[in-house]
Amino acid sequence: MKASTANSSGGMEWMVVRSSLIASMRRRRPAPPAIGSEASPPRIFGAYLLLGLGAGMSIMPLLSISMSEVPIADAGLASGFGNVTLQVGAALGLAVLGSISTAQTKALIVQGDPLSVALSGGFRLAFVLAATSVVVGLGLVLMLLRSSDGGSRRSEPVRAERVEFDEAEAEAA
Repeated sequence: MKASTANSSGGMEWMVVRSSLIASMRRRRPAPPAIGSEASPPRIFGAYLLLGLGAGMSIMPLLSISMSEVPIADAGLASGFGNVTLQVGAALGLAVLGSISTAQTKALIVQGDPLSVALSGGFRLAFVLAATSVVVGLGLVLMLLRSSDGGSRRSEPVRAERVEFDEAEAEAA
């Protein structure tokens, strides 16, 4: 993957902004509400709005980047592979975070914490780990893409060539 490809699909700066929206959602997402808790719909809406903005602005450019250098004959296979990778990665990430959260919750219950406090502690640990993995991923992306083009994050604009068609060729198509 080249930095010029990332720049042509919105720029590295925008990729960082998009990913940061997802990370900020992870910080603000409330734990599942207990009966009688203070989780209000506007608070939950704000968290999911950030998730929607971040994911919506980053998933298509990321898929475009992954498909940018694939030959047309292999486009279907590459697209399917990219989507499977996205889904399996999300499922594995959720499974790992859920397991860690469960283990932390059980440890807190064994220490004598009430169930609501133990659940909050487990979810808090999972969200911190998720946000940390996003920050580490952003750091790796910025480091690897910057080094692949000699340290410059700007690429030359692509200039369109003028193509002229013969009227006979247009009718034949």
